[in-house]
Amino acid sequence: MGIPPTSLVVKQEKQESVLVFVVTGEIDVYSASDFRRIVDEGSWGRQKQVIIHLSDVNFIDSTGLGVLVSILRRLSSQGGSLKLVITDKHLLHVFEVTALNQLFDINPTVEKAKSGFVVC
Repeated sequence: MGIPPTSLVVKQEKQESVLVFVVTGEIDVYSASDFRRIVDEGSWGRQKQVIIHLSDVNFIDSTGLGVLVSILRRLSSQGGSLKLVITDKHLLHVFEVTALNQLFDINPTVEKAKSGFVVC
């Protein structure tokens, strides 16, 4: 038995002054390091306003949640901000029961998330 293949796809889009990562699949112990690497490489030191679109994520475990917290802390320490887009009620419930909905700025659409950024 080896490590199961990950079912994670991350696409990066630049929308005006915002970097959007559209995530599909599962963010778990097997895929979390790839997810962190992709977001870090795309946003490190260059991008201050980041949205991670999680509406097509069908599973996230504690490792995946930890990666999101780590990304939020890194961006915040660089004067940036992170917003999440979540539409799936089960995924939103995970953020509610872990109280991470109080840490993250969660939005129903990318447009709503973008409208909350301060224009510099």
